[in-house]
Amino acid sequence: FKKLSAKRTAARGKDNEEGVVESEDYGLLAVEEAGEANQLKFMPEKNINSPLDKARVFFERARKVAETNNFDYAIDMYLEGLRCAPDAVEDGHIPLCELALHRRGKGGKKPSMVERVKRLRGKTALEQMLNAEYLFAKDPDHLPYAEAMLKAAVAGGCKKTASWIANLVFQTNNAAEKPSLRTYVLLKDSYAALGEFDKALAACRCATKLKPEDGELADEFKRLSAELTVARGKYDRDGDFRQSIKD
Repeated sequence: FKKLSAKRTAARGKDNEEGVVESEDYGLLAVEEAGEANQLKFMPEKNINSPLDKARVFFERARKVAETNNFDYAIDMYLEGLRCAPDAVEDGHIPLCELALHRRGKGGKKPSMVERVKRLRGKTALEQMLNAEYLFAKDPDHLPYAEAMLKAAVAGGCKKTASWIANLVFQTNNAAEKPSLRTYVLLKDSYAALGEFDKALAACRCATKLKPEDGELADEFKRLSAELTVARGKYDRDGDFRQSIKD
């Protein structure tokens, strides 16, 4: 129960950014199972305007069917909603993660080989992200699915989603018995692409601890330190945050 509670807390983004970077005390979370979009029977009403409004119809339907323990269909509904609003972290990604953890606790099955082969690809970054999230929903303990989701979110410009899933991956890797150097490097690059240089620097620091003799990582650490200084300088210049935003 403590583990599940910790993961749900992480899913809700309780850690502030300082805590994520400075304490380097990260944990995990995840997601599970779904079906075919072309078999969905539920469709949103026609008078809904914004993508988020349309997505929320799916999310609400997902919550209702989840209450009947129809977890797989609920996951389908969440993913259909996220197709409409890919960056809906609070409304879509987080509840889906919580649903996945609950489903896993109820003995939900992991993705089959056929599902893995089918879902580990996609024509667009959005499709790749949703496919990875589908697999992660079915096997929330398998970090590579979350990493695939992160890569696709960054590639597709889903910054809120990318930042959120990156934090979860960071938590998971730090909590692992044997943290992965490759995962820290992925996090470093992902955070840097998002302009979150404080977290990129933290990930790079973790990577250098695992491979202190790596000169390339040492150079990256210096470069990211400089990037962070420049970024902070833009916000601190003349104490005018609004001017920095305009620039």
